[in-house]
Amino acid sequence: MSPQPVPAQRSSISALRAVVAVSASVVALVATGIPTSMIANPWFTRMTPIAWWGRSVWIVSAVLVGILASTFVIDRRDAASVRKAAGGGVLTALAVGCPTCNKLVVMALGVSGALSYWSPLQPLLAALSIGLMVFAIIRRTRQVPTCPIVHFETDSSTASDRV
Repeated sequence: MSPQPVPAQRSSISALRAVVAVSASVVALVATGIPTSMIANPWFTRMTPIAWWGRSVWIVSAVLVGILASTFVIDRRDAASVRKAAGGGVLTALAVGCPTCNKLVVMALGVSGALSYWSPLQPLLAALSIGLMVFAIIRRTRQVPTCPIVHFETDSSTASDRV
């Protein structure tokens, strides 16, 4: 009888992916939350209130970063997805940040321009950010093998005989 494929133990891979997902999400929350003052801190002060959608975008983006990071536990070859995720992370920071606290925007548009022109664009940046990360996750999950490790039984019994 030919050897029968038996799925390898995936619990350690799944556990590692879960740890990576949670860790990356926490890092993303802190990395975007501190400079945008979504997390109160002594280094940055927010001059305008957080938009009603701001915290939701911040949390959803962090979760998406974690999910995407977990897909790299086994296979690290897709650089395009990394760029899309990085772009999504930068857009998230621009989307949820205070429009008058962003030095580049204030320098380019002035304070009134930041409030008049930049602030209305922030929800669009948020949608683009989430869209880029979802696209990167879809691309990664289509490329990641479902079970990269398979070993074969060498004895004559099959998996169904051992019940």
